[in-house]
Amino acid sequence: MNTVLHTIDTWGPGGAETVCVELAHGLDRARFRSCAAVVREGWVFDALRERAVDTTITPIGRGSVDLGYLWRLGTLARRRRASVIQSHLLGANLYSSVAARAFGIPAVATFHGMVDVAPNDRWAATKLKLIASNVHRLVFVSDALRRHFHDRYQVPDDRTVVIPNGIDTTHFHPAPNRALRQELGATDDQVIVGAVGNIRTAKGYDDLLRVAAILCRERPNLLFAVVGEPGEPLYGQLLTQRQELGLDDRVRFLGFRADIAQFLNGIDLYVSTSTSEGFSLTTIQAMASGLAVVATRSGGPDEIITDGKDGVLTPVADPPAIASAIAALVDDSGRRRQLGLAGRDTVLGRFSLSRMLSAYETIYEDAIAARS
Repeated sequence: MNTVLHTIDTWGPGGAETVCVELAHGLDRARFRSCAAVVREGWVFDALRERAVDTTITPIGRGSVDLGYLWRLGTLARRRRASVIQSHLLGANLYSSVAARAFGIPAVATFHGMVDVAPNDRWAATKLKLIASNVHRLVFVSDALRRHFHDRYQVPDDRTVVIPNGIDTTHFHPAPNRALRQELGATDDQVIVGAVGNIRTAKGYDDLLRVAAILCRERPNLLFAVVGEPGEPLYGQLLTQRQELGLDDRVRFLGFRADIAQFLNGIDLYVSTSTSEGFSLTTIQAMASGLAVVATRSGGPDEIITDGKDGVLTPVADPPAIASAIAALVDDSGRRRQLGLAGRDTVLGRFSLSRMLSAYETIYEDAIAARS
C-alpha cells in the first residue's frame, strides 16, 4: 500500500482547496492511503477530517523562509512512510518539493491558476525553477495555464502534465430546488442569474455589477445572486459600487455557502465574469447541474466550453458583450435548456472526478516506479 501525503498552505474554501480534499479522499483505497498536512484549522482541515483523512496541523512561520517547517514536513512524511508528496499552490509546492528531495521522496506539485504566483514576486522564476527541479511532475489544470508558466517562468514542458479538474457528477446534477427562490423572495417569473467564487479581483465582480446595471434597466424580471467568501477591502468596494448603480435589490451577495449544489439547482443561468481562471471548477459544477453557462475567455473556460454548443464564451472585461449573451438566454428558455443538457454531457465525458483521480494515480505510480 502506497501512502500519499497531501499538502496545501491555504485553509479556507476555494477551488484548489476543494481539489486537494477530493484528491485526498477519492484515491483508490486498494492502492493508496492518504494523509494530509495543513498549516492551521479551517475549512480544509474540517473537510479532510469529515472524510476520515488522517490530517496533521503542521504550522508554518510568517517569515520568508521557515526551515523548521521544511524539517517538520519531511519528518511527518517519513513518519507516515509517504511514497509520494502531493502539494498544491506556490507555497506548499516550494516547501514540499524541497522537503521531498531532502528526504528522498518523490513529489508531485499542482498549480491551479495564474494568480498562484503574485505578478510582483521578483523571486518567482527562481522558485519555479527550484520546484521543477525537485518534483517528478508539475501538474497544471489547463493547457492555458501550462503555456502561461512556460512563457513567463520558463518552466520546462518535459516536466509538466495537464490534468483538468474533475467533479462528482452524482453530487452535481440537475435537481430543481425552490428553496433559494423563496429565500430571495423571487417570484416565479423572475430569472435568477448566479455566480460562485470567493470575492477576489480575478473574479471580475465589478464587471458583473456593470453587466447587471445594463440588463436591469430593461428587465425587471432579473435577479443576480453571488456566493463566495467576502474579502476586504474588495467586498466593501463592491457594495459601494452596487449602491451607486442602484442595484441593492437586484444583486445579492450571499457570502460563503457549503451547499453549492443546492444553490446551483436554485438558479436559472450561470455566469462567470472572471478576468483570469486557471480552470474554473464552478463552471463545470454549473454545467453538471444542467445550467446554461456564460463565461469569459479567461483561460480555463476556453478549454471547457465549446462556444455555442455547450455554453457561451464572451470577451474578458466587456460588460456589454457579457450582458448581450445573458439577455439572449434570459429571453430563450429553450436555448438555456439545450445548452444545459449539452453542458452536462460535456462534463460527464471529460471532467468527471473518476477521470481526474485516475490521471493522478497514474502519475503517482510512475513516480514511485522511477524512484525504485
